[in-house]
Parts: sequence; structure tokens; C-alpha cells
Amino acid sequence: MNVSRATSNADCQLTVDKRLIEQVLINLISNAVKFSSVGGEVKIDLADDSEEFVDICISDQGGGIDPKILDRIGEPFLVGSAQISADGQGAGLGLSISKKIMEAMGGELIIESRLKQGVDARMRFPKTETL
Repeated sequence: MNVSRATSNADCQLTVDKRLIEQVLINLISNAVKFSSVGGEVKIDLADDSEEFVDICISDQGGGIDPKILDRIGEPFLVGSAQISADGQGAGLGLSISKKIMEAMGGELIIESRLKQGVDARMRFPKTETL
């Protein structure tokens, strides 16, 4: 498993609750590692290209999420793969908790999936002015 990090702008600043943002990152990175294929790669990207948003994106090369449930991601106890429940690897709470935390911080959790290719979990924060 390879983990890589990239940034598009090193001067990017966010004002967030450290404890809460760590919890979201732990949940998303844990999912990415857990569901990546053997020899796959997990990428963590920081994008500050927009005038309105800062994005942190965690991408994996796993099996993706069933398109039938993609719109329901974030519901408590929803598991996105039969593999999860069969392996006992998750209760379906990580993304639900992460979504609520992001909303409480004024941000958004965006999940994009490519079946059999992987998932992009994007933490989107509105930019704040630095005084």
C-alpha cells in the first residue's frame, strides 16, 4: 500500500476544530486503507484552487461504493459493501459521523465513487478571511 500527499498551495489556511478534523481524517483515511486493493494507493490531496473553497481529498483504488446506495452515504449504520458486513469491518458509522462533523464546522463531505476503481472522499471547507 502506498500513501502519497500533494498540495496545490502551501499557503492555504483553515480555521477548524483540531480534534474534530482529526476524527474526520482518521475515519476517511481508515476507510481508504481498509477498502483499497492489495498494492493500491491512497492519495491525500489539498486543493486551494477555488476562490470559495479549500478541499482535502482522500482517494483510494478500492472497489468503490454501490451506486444504488451512493446517495444514502452518511446515513447511520449504512454499509457500502457486502464485504464490510461479511468481514465485520465496520458498523456504518464513520461516514455518518464525519458528515455531521463537517456540517457542524460549516463544511461539506462529498463522496464520489467509481465502481471497481475507488472512492474520492472530499472534505470541503469555505474559505475564511485572515485578518
